[in-house]
Amino acid sequence: MNKKAQFYIIAAIIAVALIIGIAKMTNYFGSDVGSTKVYDLAEEYFLTSLRINRELNNELNHAETSLELGLLYRDMNDNKAGRVYLKDSLKYYKKVNSKGNVAMIGELLAEESS
Repeated sequence: MNKKAQFYIIAAIIAVALIIGIAKMTNYFGSDVGSTKVYDLAEEYFLTSLRINRELNNELNHAETSLELGLLYRDMNDNKAGRVYLKDSLKYYKKVNSKGNVAMIGELLAEESS
């Protein structure tokens, strides 16, 4: 493999690592902001994180972000949107075989139904 190809491979790996880092930080800051009741900003961070995770096909981070969005919307009394994102989170946690999270989200959805 020539040096130019090696350079591009390394650059691509660094770019992917940076994008994943940005998605994780966006998720973290969204979580922190949501706890202070600044809902609009938290929603923006979470939606950005979700978009990045979709583009990267990062199923675990997608599940985590969807869960946070679902909880945020429930906190905002938008139970319909909350349920949509909780179901999305459940789907992705099932894909990554996270049984504990699948059970927890199942309980959250069951609480909502009763």
